[in-house]
Amino acid sequence: MTSNTRNPEIVRVSQKGQATIPKALREKFGIETPGEVFVYEEGDCIVIEPIPSLDELHGIHAGDHEAGEVLRRCAS
Repeated sequence: MTSNTRNPEIVRVSQKGQATIPKALREKFGIETPGEVFVYEEGDCIVIEPIPSLDELHGIHAGDHEAGEVLRRCAS
């Protein structure tokens, strides 16, 4: 069964501020559990971004980007 991750889902936020990322989105973006993600503000949005694995970071300095720039990983 293929899930459409473009449709918004309601996610409850606990009293501790915890929310669960829906399984379809975790699978699509390769977010391991347990694991960690970046969470930050961009404009008027909250962004949740997978932290690249060490394998994905291999050769990171070979690309054209500014020092300290967070590389984005988006599903195609």
